[in-house]
Amino acid sequence: MNRNRLYWTCQLGGWAGYTAVGLVLSALFRPLTWESVAGNVLLGALGLLYTHLYRALIHRWRWRRQSVRHLAPRVIMASVAIAAALHVTINPIGRYVLQLDVYQEIESEIGFIVGSIANGSILILLWSLLYFGVHAIWDHRRAEVDRWKMKAQMESTKLKALKLQLNPHFFFNSLNSVRALIAEDPARAQRMVTQLAALLRTTLRSDERSMVALRDEIRTVRSYLELEAVRFEERLQYRIDVDDAIQSAPVPFLLVQTLVENAIKHGIAQRAVGGTVEV
Repeated sequence: MNRNRLYWTCQLGGWAGYTAVGLVLSALFRPLTWESVAGNVLLGALGLLYTHLYRALIHRWRWRRQSVRHLAPRVIMASVAIAAALHVTINPIGRYVLQLDVYQEIESEIGFIVGSIANGSILILLWSLLYFGVHAIWDHRRAEVDRWKMKAQMESTKLKALKLQLNPHFFFNSLNSVRALIAEDPARAQRMVTQLAALLRTTLRSDERSMVALRDEIRTVRSYLELEAVRFEERLQYRIDVDDAIQSAPVPFLLVQTLVENAIKHGIAQRAVGGTVEV
């Protein structure tokens, strides 16, 4: 549910509930008449109207950007002003148009005015607390979502940076191997260039993906090992054994290739007799 729909749901439901409570309380103390029903409905409708105008002013004056210290006095003054407006509007209608019995029981006019504005101010203060509280919770949740999105974006950027570090290292080594083969075995050098081009194409196409099927990763690893076997010759042997049942399993792109590259860099390359890499 978006904010506007939530606002109107709470606004209409809240003031309808307030009107219903007023009718119930009226019925407890005196017989319910159409005048008292009209008075309560009018009060609820005016509360809906004035708080909606209040919300418009909150947006216009950007009160939601204010700190609590600066916001509190503004909300208190606005609540008193709206309560006074409600009293000034509803009082003559209830007294002279609807001629409600409650006005016949008033002992002190000043006390009645003060009490009416005080009760209205408390009501509008509660409305303000709910309004700003809901927005504070909503903004907090949105900030949390934005923070996690930012974190995910940073992780994605790190992954791309890692790819940029791995790929040139591998391809430069392969190009050096191709250069050495050109004079010794042109046909093999040509096949190596073809493999290298295919591997480069796969890497570039997968650059925006964080996950690939295991079969694609193993295909990349196999091409990588075949290219490295040219450089290390008999010093590098390898075996790949992958169960067919997990060929479609998703894995992080270049994860297995990175492990194989490290095995060659820190294992095979460090030994004069070489060794075997098993995947």
